[in-house]
Order: sequence, then structure tokens, then C-alpha cells
Amino acid sequence: NKPTMILLDIHVTPYDGFQMLAMLRQSDQFSTTKIIALTASVMNEEVEQLREAGFDGAIAKPLSIQTFPQLLKQVENGETVWHIS
Repeated sequence: NKPTMILLDIHVTPYDGFQMLAMLRQSDQFSTTKIIALTASVMNEEVEQLREAGFDGAIAKPLSIQTFPQLLKQVENGETVWHIS
């Protein structure tokens, strides 16, 4: 089964989130899958890098147990989520 959403941490190894995004986007299987960045880097220029790279949204870390489930529902419903506060 193809996932409807992928959450990618930006600062992981051996491939960072930007590299993983590029690999996933090269695959026809994941070309339309929503790919959301998980990151603690939420400065304006860093968020702009995420947008330019082709992420479908971003959720700031640390994750909030109060807001995270609702953010996932929004993505599942086709909404764009750039929750960086």
C-alpha cells in the first residue's frame, strides 16, 4: 500500500530530509504523496528552504501532543500545514 503522507525529520543520517525528499520525488510511486518536514529549524530562511525544496508542509519540533493529531488530520484532509510556531 502507498502511504498518503510521509513525515521526514530534516536532521537525520545517513540521508537528511532534503536528500530523502529528492529520492522520494524521483519515484513515481511517491510523486503525489504529501511529504511533511519535521524540524526544529524554524527560522524564516530555513522554512523558505523547505518550501523551495518541495515539501508539502512542515511541523516544528518539539511536537505537541495537543496539536499534532489535529495537524495530521488537516494534512489527511488535503490542507497545507506549515505549523512552525
